[in-house]
Amino acid sequence: MTGQLTLNRLFSLLLRVGLFGVLWWLLTEGQPGAWWVGIPAVLLATLVSLFMVPHMAIRISALLRFIPFFLRYSFAGGLDVACRALHPRLPITPVLVDYSLKLPRGLPRVLMMNMVSLLPGTLSAQIDNDVLRVHALDGNSDITRSLETLEVRVMELFSLALTPITSERR
Repeated sequence: MTGQLTLNRLFSLLLRVGLFGVLWWLLTEGQPGAWWVGIPAVLLATLVSLFMVPHMAIRISALLRFIPFFLRYSFAGGLDVACRALHPRLPITPVLVDYSLKLPRGLPRVLMMNMVSLLPGTLSAQIDNDVLRVHALDGNSDITRSLETLEVRVMELFSLALTPITSERR
């Protein structure tokens, strides 16, 4: 188990260095001369990110299952909004839905809130304590069920047990 934990931490570190490196490369339009500033900037950004967003173990098998889920819902969400926008009668029945989050605060909850926008016709509008307010274009759809499905996927990704939030956790 300790070896797996160390491997996860190494993967997290390398992923951060890689993401910041790609970001630097994009910002400098791939100019090789920019790396004399870029290498220290990437290392500093990585160090700061380790303090600001602590490591959370992500199961690789869950990540591999999450990617097709992400792609499918991303495509479906874009297609849904495009069809509604191009429809002559603009078929929308907007509604705000309050959803009680069961995920712990931190990275899992942030990922969940950002992923809500991928669900067809939905957008995270506000969070207040453990309640996420979601704006939906179609009040007739089962938004709560979609949110529950997404929350379970995020839970699996971070190897978390999905338990209702009690007043002691607030």
